[in-house]
Amino acid sequence: MPFVSRSDDDHLIRELLAPDVEQAIEALAFWLRRHDTLPLHRLVARAEARKRIRYWEARVVADVPRSPLAALSCAGPALRVARHAAGYHVRRAAQRAAIVGVALGAVILVAAR
Repeated sequence: MPFVSRSDDDHLIRELLAPDVEQAIEALAFWLRRHDTLPLHRLVARAEARKRIRYWEARVVADVPRSPLAALSCAGPALRVARHAAGYHVRRAAQRAAIVGVALGAVILVAAR
C-alpha cells in the first residue's frame, strides 16, 4: 500500500468538497428556461420553477467565492445565465408594478365615486 501524505489527503478532501459551479449554473439555466416556457395556467409548475430559481441562484452565489477557478472556467455560460436571470427578475418586477398600478387605479376609481 503506497504511503499517502497528509497534504495529499487534504488536497483530495478539498477537491471532493469543492462546489460544482458549472452544475449549479446549468441547473439555474434549466429552471429559468422552464419558467419562461411554462404556460400561465400552470400555476403550480411555475411556482415550483420560481422556488428552484431562488435555490439555484443562492447556490451559485454561495459556490462561486468558494471555487473561483471553476467559476472562471465556465464564465461564458455564467454570463448567459446571468443575463437570462436579470431578464427574469426585470419581468417579475414589471408584473408586480403593473398589478400594483391596476390595484391603485381601481382604488382611486372606487374612491372617486
